[in-house]
Amino acid sequence: ATRSMKLPITLVFIAIVALAEGDSIETTTVETSRLRIGFGSCHKNKRTRSPPIWDSIRNEALDTWVWTGDAVYTSGRDPQTGKKKYGPADPSALQVEFDQLKENATIGYKEFLNHKGDLQVYGVWDDHDFGGNDIGISMPNKRERQQQYWNFLGYQPHTHDGVYHYVDLQNGKVKLVMLDTRWFRDDHCIPSFASYIPFGNLIACVTRWLTAGLYLHKFAWMWNMYKCEEGDVLGQDQWDWLEATLAAARANPETEAVLIVSSVQILTTGPSMESWGHFPKEQERLWNLLQHHYSSAMGATTTTSPPVFFLSGDVHHAEISGQKGFLEITSSGMTHHCGQPKLYGRMCKPLLQTFHKHRHSYNDYYIGLNYGLIDFDWTSRLMTINIKDNTGSTVLSYSQSLDDPVTGLGSYADLPHTWDGHLIPLLVLVLTLAALGLRARRRIQQVSYPNKFKGE
Repeated sequence: ATRSMKLPITLVFIAIVALAEGDSIETTTVETSRLRIGFGSCHKNKRTRSPPIWDSIRNEALDTWVWTGDAVYTSGRDPQTGKKKYGPADPSALQVEFDQLKENATIGYKEFLNHKGDLQVYGVWDDHDFGGNDIGISMPNKRERQQQYWNFLGYQPHTHDGVYHYVDLQNGKVKLVMLDTRWFRDDHCIPSFASYIPFGNLIACVTRWLTAGLYLHKFAWMWNMYKCEEGDVLGQDQWDWLEATLAAARANPETEAVLIVSSVQILTTGPSMESWGHFPKEQERLWNLLQHHYSSAMGATTTTSPPVFFLSGDVHHAEISGQKGFLEITSSGMTHHCGQPKLYGRMCKPLLQTFHKHRHSYNDYYIGLNYGLIDFDWTSRLMTINIKDNTGSTVLSYSQSLDDPVTGLGSYADLPHTWDGHLIPLLVLVLTLAALGLRARRRIQQVSYPNKFKGE
């Protein structure tokens, strides 16, 4: 069954689709009773284990695989001297990693591609397969990198700036929407130097945390970052395209669900990692667009709007965030995870337990190697999401009926936010204790040396 029609508006539907013309791929697969989509991110060729995670993924009998960012990482070293090299990776260094991923049999992806049959591979980049940790709009040679990424995926849906595009799966039953969160993204309020200095990644995590916890954006004018809270993630052209793409999904009675891929997390309250929460105006705009999507349900074409789900990566753990109507599934860490680094690996679990208000439920996270799986069962009208570990065992799960409508969303102000000033009480306490300590010290000195302070 499909969403019910109210009156025929074929011409309107065609007009809406035309707004995104040239940005899409349509799959005309044979109609089946199911659709199975796999997805994952953060894959380092040199960190591949034996047996590789691809062995488990290959056994899933997927119809589609989606890269949600960081398919490869460059070594970060000069190929001639072997010394650490800072700054954006040269496209030639990226090409080495793309070629190795596709050709080195020990990694497992080559075997996966050789046995994929009719399976289609799609994707969008994040910072590392873009060419540099945390880098956005300032990345050099963006068009060269864009063509390189299309060559890696094996398709090119358009020629405009950015890798955003959509794919209609099973004749439009599922609309897979890929966002580019790198090409147009402005700097953070305290710009990240993760690609440019030793321990830059750790420093960037701390500065993002301080910005969120102390509202440092209010003082960013002091280092010439005026109105940084209004920074872009998508850019106006991509926003226009996204609005038209969601309108087309609403207008198409065959569309059962919309999957929006964002390489960085959208809903997280974790302050240390990159996310939409560090660009609150953009996050609010996305929320308002989602509200409009659901509030348009009683329009001319359908009685309900197709549910929207977000897929994300980047953070080296898995997580289920949000609630029905704005659920986000994060799968990150195909070859490495946040609990492994010696310097800050022990902080991963405490941080996830501390910043949990965005999560679907408190325990909906997983630290370990993982990939994601989405099953659409058209017969039972059920969507099931599983996060699996590298052996193929399910570690997180969520299911939702496709006939359970989303009637509306609450206010953006009611969402838990990344920028929440949570460090301000601690700062006040520290300053108060410091002031009391100085006062006590002076009092002790006055008692111990009365002649020195006589007359004060």
